[in-house]
Amino acid sequence: MNPITPLPGSIRSPFERILAWILAWILLPVIFFAIEIAPKDTPAWVFALLGIAFFWLLKSRSNPFTSLSPRKFLLLIVGLFLILRLLWIFSVSTLPVSDFASYNVLAADIAKLKPLTGLDWRILNVPAWGYPVVLGLWYALVGNSLLMAKLLNILLGMAALLVFYKFSLYFGEENGRIATFFFAIWPAQVLYTGVLASEHLGMFTLLSAMLFINMAVYGSKKRIWLSALAGVFAGFTYITRSGLAYFVPAAVLYILLLSMSFKWKMAHIGLFVSAFFLTYGAYLVGMKTVYGVVPITNSLNTLLSGTNFESSGGWNKEDAQDFLSFNTVQESNAFVKQVAMRRIFNDPAQFLLLASRKVMRMWGDDQYGFLWSTMNLAVPTPIAKAIKPVVNTYLLAISQYFLVFILIFSFIGCLGIGLKRVSNPSNLWLLSLLLLAILFHTVFEAQPRYHFPFSPLFFLLAAQGLSGISFNFKPAQGFQSPPLSTPQEEPLEAPK
Repeated sequence: MNPITPLPGSIRSPFERILAWILAWILLPVIFFAIEIAPKDTPAWVFALLGIAFFWLLKSRSNPFTSLSPRKFLLLIVGLFLILRLLWIFSVSTLPVSDFASYNVLAADIAKLKPLTGLDWRILNVPAWGYPVVLGLWYALVGNSLLMAKLLNILLGMAALLVFYKFSLYFGEENGRIATFFFAIWPAQVLYTGVLASEHLGMFTLLSAMLFINMAVYGSKKRIWLSALAGVFAGFTYITRSGLAYFVPAAVLYILLLSMSFKWKMAHIGLFVSAFFLTYGAYLVGMKTVYGVVPITNSLNTLLSGTNFESSGGWNKEDAQDFLSFNTVQESNAFVKQVAMRRIFNDPAQFLLLASRKVMRMWGDDQYGFLWSTMNLAVPTPIAKAIKPVVNTYLLAISQYFLVFILIFSFIGCLGIGLKRVSNPSNLWLLSLLLLAILFHTVFEAQPRYHFPFSPLFFLLAAQGLSGISFNFKPAQGFQSPPLSTPQEEPLEAPK
């Protein structure tokens, strides 16, 4: 089947190309920053040779990404995913710290399925209640232990991997397999599996919402309900990480720019938005009914830290104390707005410098997985102590050089889209969401781990860059996404 091409009169194609060029220019300094902060006490040429060997494998006749059957490929990827993560969590005894420790304590209380009492607004202000709620329900089923929590991370990662594989097929089977392979070996995700972080659940719900929207707009009339299912997962995404609220306008924009009739667009958007609000409303009712609390999601604490030049837009103790010093969240939010506006408009040049620093710091550093998973460890064995210095150095290097590899080929992938040699409506999904995320974190708090849910989108861009490195940007061989319908036709079936 032929790859997707823009229909006459559609504004999607030029809009997609403009976004690709914007992202390409943003990625350039990020790439140099990622190289600059990579560990210097490891031989970079070793990682360069690995990258060259991988590229040679892709271009060889024995390329496993095209020669294996879908069943064998998926079994291989799932096995690789599980082996790497199980080895890590059973080898390294990570203990929760910071926000992750708070989630664990809250989950233990939620597991009792009884009302939570004596909580003031500062406790209710936990920014990711969705994760401790899911973790608490998991504890209620299997028992409260760190090992069970880490196994839940593996299950969520596995679910995200399978959803991502399904979604990646919209970019061609070879591109999808390459991107899914990147997901399976993703060093930062392997190491982060031992951390009780909300990003694991957030990535699964985010990718699921993206997949179901694509399935809905590529499907027949009977599958329009998939837009409602996408709205349900978008609601869970917001509940898990309220900072991802911009996913909803990004989804609406994506649907509006697709080549469908206005009636179909409004139907999809209506179902999606309605399901989103119904999911969020049901969550609040459930929390009030079972636990007697309503979690706060309108807190602006990340805006306060995100505009702090001295902390490079990251969390800092001073801003946190100022935010929590008021009696209500409304008073704290009013204080934040005043301080943030002063920081932004009193010295715009300094704020722009801060924004650029935050972009590079957040999107160019993939060492967070190792750092958070080794920050607080149980007593290690003598063997672990002996090999720790060497292992630490190489684990940091592997994570960072992997990111450098992905960023370079993502840049090449953006060039392919910008030069109109790669055309696929689903790229609009990736580009608009990534750029909204970058824009959001130029104002709000930025930490390297916050780009975790979006890394798979870069894997898809990098896969397209790799498949186009033959310098003619030929579409990947094998499965191609079906074309969208014209306004006079019903959409075709989604890929199986």
